[in-house]
Amino acid sequence: MKDRKITVNWLFLIIRTCPKTLKNLHDSYLEIFNKTQ
Repeated sequence: MKDRKITVNWLFLIIRTCPKTLKNLHDSYLEIFNKTQ
């Protein structure tokens, strides 16, 4: 769970600093998440 918390914090940082990348970041995150399932 520690890795997941780090990932979430990283995502929040990116979203706050560059909102325009939100959709691409979300798509990338889902792709990575699906591969790890």
